[in-house]
Amino acid sequence: MGKMKIYLTLFLVFPILVASNIACMRNNSNSLNPESEIEIKTLSGQLADPDRSAKTKTEAAELLLSKIYPEAEEALEAFLRDSSNPSAQAAIAEAIARRGCGNESLVKPLFAMLTGDEPSVRIPAAKALVTYRNSMVSEQLIDTAEDRRKNVAVRLVTISALQRVLDKDVLDALVGLLEDHDPSVRSASAQTLAKLTSIKTFGTDAELWQQWWEENKDKKKSEWLADLTESLVRTNQDLESKNLILHKRIEETISELYAVTPAAEQEELLLKLLTDPMAEVRLVGASLTDSRITANESISENLRYQIRSMLSDKDDRLRKAVALLMAHLVDEDTVSVILARLEIEKVPDVKQALLTALGQSRAPKALPAVLVEIDSNNEQIAAAAAAALTRIASENPLEETQTAEAVEVLIGRYKKVHKKLNGLQTQKLREELLAAMGALGHEAVADVLKIALRDPAATIRLAAVKGLAKLGLPSSTAAIKPLAGDVDRGVRQAAITALGFLGGKESLPTIIARSDPSVEKDAIVREQAWEVAMSVLEKADAETLREVSKLLAKRDNTVEKRIEIFNMLVEVLKTKGGTDLANAQLELGNLLMEASRPSEASVHLQKAYALLAAEKSSKADSVWDQWTDSLIEANDPQVCKVMMENSDDRAFAGALNRLYRKMISLRNAQKFQASILLCSESIKTLSPRLTVGQRTKLENLLSDIEQAQLVDDMETVTKLASQLTAADESASKATEELKSMGVRAVRPLVVQLRKAVTSEMPDPQMEKAILAVLRQLAPNLNDYDPQAPVAERIKLVDSWLSGFEK
Repeated sequence: MGKMKIYLTLFLVFPILVASNIACMRNNSNSLNPESEIEIKTLSGQLADPDRSAKTKTEAAELLLSKIYPEAEEALEAFLRDSSNPSAQAAIAEAIARRGCGNESLVKPLFAMLTGDEPSVRIPAAKALVTYRNSMVSEQLIDTAEDRRKNVAVRLVTISALQRVLDKDVLDALVGLLEDHDPSVRSASAQTLAKLTSIKTFGTDAELWQQWWEENKDKKKSEWLADLTESLVRTNQDLESKNLILHKRIEETISELYAVTPAAEQEELLLKLLTDPMAEVRLVGASLTDSRITANESISENLRYQIRSMLSDKDDRLRKAVALLMAHLVDEDTVSVILARLEIEKVPDVKQALLTALGQSRAPKALPAVLVEIDSNNEQIAAAAAAALTRIASENPLEETQTAEAVEVLIGRYKKVHKKLNGLQTQKLREELLAAMGALGHEAVADVLKIALRDPAATIRLAAVKGLAKLGLPSSTAAIKPLAGDVDRGVRQAAITALGFLGGKESLPTIIARSDPSVEKDAIVREQAWEVAMSVLEKADAETLREVSKLLAKRDNTVEKRIEIFNMLVEVLKTKGGTDLANAQLELGNLLMEASRPSEASVHLQKAYALLAAEKSSKADSVWDQWTDSLIEANDPQVCKVMMENSDDRAFAGALNRLYRKMISLRNAQKFQASILLCSESIKTLSPRLTVGQRTKLENLLSDIEQAQLVDDMETVTKLASQLTAADESASKATEELKSMGVRAVRPLVVQLRKAVTSEMPDPQMEKAILAVLRQLAPNLNDYDPQAPVAERIKLVDSWLSGFEK
């Protein structure tokens, strides 16, 4: 502990850093240079990325706020208005609060965050708003604090933020709020007044505050501000700033000390930190212990005992931290200690942490205490208890009597919230109550969940859908179906998943409709809808598969989806065989042809033909034509063998004409290799059934194609050879392309070698590069000596060329 005390002494004498305000600027330029555009995209990407840390997002937001072009402001405003990304909203609000100013266009979205349904963004929004020093903003904050129709959590956050506003109207409003009907509002107002005025003795005594205000409210603004500034700036803000800096240094210094302490001595250091008289040191000790547990490092029984004992610590912050830490120490003794503390704990934040720990433990013995807290009048505590119940019930099947009791408590608490707040329920509490109902899986909660499907808040509708899905009642399908078209993407996704699970094939039309771009604009939802539909179709019968295929046929660009369905249909019909299977494979083959997948199509068309021919179906001949067409389209020389196996001269002649046209088409498209392969195989395999004229026609075509390829190869090699001596990567690319041509590149390369040798300005580097490629493509041409006289080299090259001619 001696080392630690040395470190503590050092940081106590560190200079205190004072942050300077940075002026907020804005530029009215109409366009960005490329560098600025890239910078905006990069910073916006960091804010949008769900995997980025809060620190990274806040830094990105600060950089955007510092930019002097309007596009940065527009990006910030867009993020603040996007409620689906609360971490980005919070980061931007924190950045505004740090800078001490923000653009006016951000005020409205900040107020939407403050008064919205997402708890995590309220405090950052409030801190940002109070930096505007704008009378209109201050008036709106006061209105929010005084509005009894507002969520009480919103009012409390606003009241707390007002401690940063030195304004007479704020003080007047706070004094008035000391008579509010809600005790938490009265308490928060008194705390804010104490911080604004440095008067610590009045507490929540409205009469004392009103008397003081009557004596001071009529002073001139300059006098009044001077009085407040004298007491506040010197005793509150500076002290608070210094304390924050000091606490941060304590944390950093102790963490560094822990990191350099040998592993065998780290537990001993943790025990000393956890028993230190200074609360901030104990907090750091708890944080380091939590990190040790999270990293699956061993924890001795002595350390466990110390952690449990700290649930009685006098510091609220520490009891909360230890409670959350104990969530990772799941054993019988720990659960008992948490339950004992829960009975006597008075601080709401700590009770929430204790309930979170019980939920993490998933211990059935915690159920009675959790049910008691669900009925708490404090909505945050009740929500934490409901979340704990969800975890316990999800892990352990409850007894019938336990389930009945839990259902009664949940339904009663849900109704109580609705009645108490006249429809302005705390969403977090209702979400957790609905989630717990789903976890219980009892039919008695179905009606409550169905009613919640119509709630104005998307988070409540989402929780209700998920809860009904967990119940697994097919009768819930009709109630969930309309939410497949909900305005909220998350609700739509949950509804689609639930319909696939509960409704089966009866829900397929609704699910598949959400995969249609003309119905569902969100690509992510469309993709999910199709995945859910496919999971249902995997177990569907042939009739259902055909019906879905017909449904998709009415839409554009559904060929690939119909291919998936017909693959399933073929598998279903394999055991049945016969005409039904043949027709399914024929349809699948046609769809594959439409999708430009002829090789795959030929497999199914072949099987369809075999089945139809075996049954002597009149469709067999036309299917044979389709089969050979798929082989021809795939440039598959096997078509020649198929043609020879068909004794029908008419069919043979038709296929030959189509094959000839395909070879002409390939030649014209300069796909010489494929054309030569088909033409050579046709002459070789089909000769027994070819007339003299037909064979001559094919031979002439083959000669024409080969000549065209020689010309093309010469042009290609000439171009690539010129790149072989390049200084950049084009030389290696040219080498690889020449090697990919194989023997076709050998003769043109020899021609280029002769040119390099016979040129009026010989190019030894080019000669060397061509030889290097030739030695890989034609190892037999190995007797060339670059040092030999020119005449000898030319004579050797000419002999190679003569050999090619022969």
